[in-house]
Amino acid sequence: MKENNFPSKNTTIKTIHTYSSDMAEAVRDNDVSVIKIALAEQKKREREIQYKKSEVSPLAKLFLFVGGLVILSLAGGAIYFVSHTKKQNSTIPVVTSQNNSTLIPFTKELVIDTKSRTSFADVAQEIHEKIKTTLDHEGIVSISLVRSTPNKPERIPLENFLSFIPVTAPESLVRSLDSNYMIGSYQSSDTKKHPNPFIIFKIKDYNQTYAGTLMWEKRMSGDFVQLFSTDTASYITSTQDRPWRDIIIQNNNARVLYDDAHTPLLYYIFVNKDYFILSDDKDTLSKLFQQLLLKNKS
Repeated sequence: MKENNFPSKNTTIKTIHTYSSDMAEAVRDNDVSVIKIALAEQKKREREIQYKKSEVSPLAKLFLFVGGLVILSLAGGAIYFVSHTKKQNSTIPVVTSQNNSTLIPFTKELVIDTKSRTSFADVAQEIHEKIKTTLDHEGIVSISLVRSTPNKPERIPLENFLSFIPVTAPESLVRSLDSNYMIGSYQSSDTKKHPNPFIIFKIKDYNQTYAGTLMWEKRMSGDFVQLFSTDTASYITSTQDRPWRDIIIQNNNARVLYDDAHTPLLYYIFVNKDYFILSDDKDTLSKLFQQLLLKNKS
């Protein structure tokens, strides 16, 4: 009897595994379609393209770095310029001393004994000679007029100083002034420029001082000619019957007297109704104005 070589109905036929069949099975098992795989690949390529577009080239990075340095340098230079300019504008001369008789700090003090002097012209001449060599840098010199006594030199009171010059100011103006006053000179940072004298009066009654000053204008320059000029005759001729003009100094009203050539000869300004400054130099007036404002704030 021949053997039956055909498989029985219950025999299972093994399937041959191939790469294609495995992939198909993986797709089926993971519920992933070929379309989804294609979409994912497309998104990946889009991201790579976007990244390359946003990526900065080395040359561009160099330009950005150099540009940043330039901007920082310019900003630093601007800050230094502003701070240095402000510092220059608000520079206060080096202070070494201040006593009760001075209205502002000073760099050096010049004491002049008036006991043997018969006129203010002699005192003014000594002032002009000494202030030229007192400072070799920016600063303020306090000039104390004293009279020798057996005990110690005494500072000349305001009334004696005004009568010693003598001034022709109205009596109402003299009464409106405080007993404290200051004579001095200011040497600017430009040492080639000669020092400029000044007088500061402290005010008790501003309204009386202001009204009296306007009345005094015609004779004021003549009263102080010896202090503010070494050429007395020429100065008097230049200022005779000349009107005073309004100007602005430190954003405040001031007055100036010009000669025939429109050269300024004398200035005055009020500081917060507390002080009255006289000088022959605009920069000197400006510096003293700043000092007195600082004094009021302190």
